[in-house]
Formats: sequence, structure tokens, C-alpha cells
Amino acid sequence: MEVLTGERVVVRAPAPGDGHALVEMATDARVRRYLGGPKDQVAAEVDAARKIGEARWGQFVIVDQAAGVVAGSGSVARKRGPLEISYHLRHAFWRRGLAGEAVALVRDWFFANTEDNELIATTQQANLASQRLLERLGAVQAGSFERYGRDGRTEGLMLLFDGGHLTPEQTSSIRLSSEELHIWAWSDPPQAEQRLSGLLARRIAVAFDARTSGVTAYLENGHR
Repeated sequence: MEVLTGERVVVRAPAPGDGHALVEMATDARVRRYLGGPKDQVAAEVDAARKIGEARWGQFVIVDQAAGVVAGSGSVARKRGPLEISYHLRHAFWRRGLAGEAVALVRDWFFANTEDNELIATTQQANLASQRLLERLGAVQAGSFERYGRDGRTEGLMLLFDGGHLTPEQTSSIRLSSEELHIWAWSDPPQAEQRLSGLLARRIAVAFDARTSGVTAYLENGHR
């Protein structure tokens, strides 16, 4: 993505020196309120380094021209069919109109420089500020879906298969698809509790107990 310049913001690719701002946003519960919750420090630092190092198409940061610092970040990526724009700002830069200007710049660049005729954005129904921003920029509601939480979800049964222990040769042969997984790490139960949502962390902890005891565990919403 080329550098896009507006009245108050500059949109550009992530660069060395942006890491602090990226980590701050990823670990701030206020910023991540509608994005599945904050990440732990290690995961946030690894993710920031990846964004800066890979310079992947569609990744961008939002620079506040007046302050001369990174105020936010976002991406244009294919997550659920059509290309999708996502964005968020550091808490100190909220309610200044910077997000709207940045999204408008990226939107206009997208339609002028790609052959796609559709660009989508998603937000939680509770995130009224984001909905209003997108509507002001001309977006119209096309549908809804459930991503976080259990409201509207049917009951399900999850079964975990114990894959045993990996040999050093098997470990060294692991290859990840950058389109599916950005980062990964070996984690013991305490680390898993830090890196996963509460629901998944509880499931992992009980899975370890079940393997040790040999007793099947039945959970509802991650609780026995």
C-alpha cells in the first residue's frame, strides 16, 4: 500500500519504531474491548514484530500528523470472503475524527487501485461508535453473525484427541501457513492461561487433568 496523506493523518505501512504503539494497542483492554480482549505482552510483541518485518500487503498504521506518532493501525485482508478493512486507535487518540479520515483514505485508495468492487467491515452490535463511523462513510449493513460470546449459539460438544508427545524430528518439521497462523508458541498450563481467553484456558487445564487422571471430563462453557 502506498503512503496516503490526509488533512490530519498519514496512512503507511508498518515500519521499525512502530512496535511500541502496536503493542500498546494489542494489550489495552479498552482498545480490544470489541476485538476479543487484550493479548498478553509476549504475543503482542511477537505480532508487532511480524507486522513490521513482513510488510504484508494491506497492513497499515495511522500516523497523527500533528503529534508525529502512530495513533492507530489496521489492515485490508481477506478474512471471510470479500476483502475486509479493520482498524483501531490508541486510547489517547479516540474521539478526534482520526479513524474516520484514515478509513476514508484507505477506502478511496482501495476502489481506485484494485479490481474489487466490494469492501466490507465488521463490528460488534454493541460497538455503536464504530457503526456510526462506518455509516457516515457510506457503509450499509449487509448482515450479522456471532463471533464472541455464546448468545445465539447452539449447544455443542467438543472432543479433544490426545496426539501424544512429539519427537524432536517432528517438532523441527512443523511448518505454519502465514495465511492461517501469525504466531505460535509451546505453552505450559500457566502460559496457556495468560495467552488464551478464559474459556479456552479452562478447557486446556481440564484436558491436562483428564489426561493425567484418565477420566473423561464434561464441560459447559468451559466449566465442569
